[in-house]
Amino acid sequence: GDHLIYHRDDNRLTSEGDFRLIQPADGNGRGLRVVIGRNLNYDVDTRTAILEAAYIVFPGEAAGTYVHVRSATAVAELDDQTILNDATITTSTGDPVTHYIRGEQVEINPDDSVVIRWARVFAGGDRAANGDLRAGTHVTTFPLFIYSFREHQ
Repeated sequence: GDHLIYHRDDNRLTSEGDFRLIQPADGNGRGLRVVIGRNLNYDVDTRTAILEAAYIVFPGEAAGTYVHVRSATAVAELDDQTILNDATITTSTGDPVTHYIRGEQVEINPDDSVVIRWARVFAGGDRAANGDLRAGTHVTTFPLFIYSFREHQ
């Protein structure tokens, strides 16, 4: 991180500015989970992180694929669930983007599912200079969109 501070009195790590956290995605050697953001507030005891300008990359269901999620804020329980507000999610790595979903709230449950509330599905689009997904054609909206990694549906 740019400026990391360990607070011994309450066992907490904070960053002022940018940081990057890299950890194994699971115990099966299925790649890495990368969390990039700003202004981290990480509780060491609960393994819970609150961050701004969140960008999270984690392995998709097929070998060698990844899921990319961006949001203004995120709360991540690093061995469990991550909740992102006003987030975009895609598996498209190229530019132009082939597809993406924008949701009011995205819950990532590692090795289980992704739950998206008020999911607006877009075909096409591009990446802004900062990596945000934009444009594209709005195809449909789902009040609740659940994708199961276990059942591939």
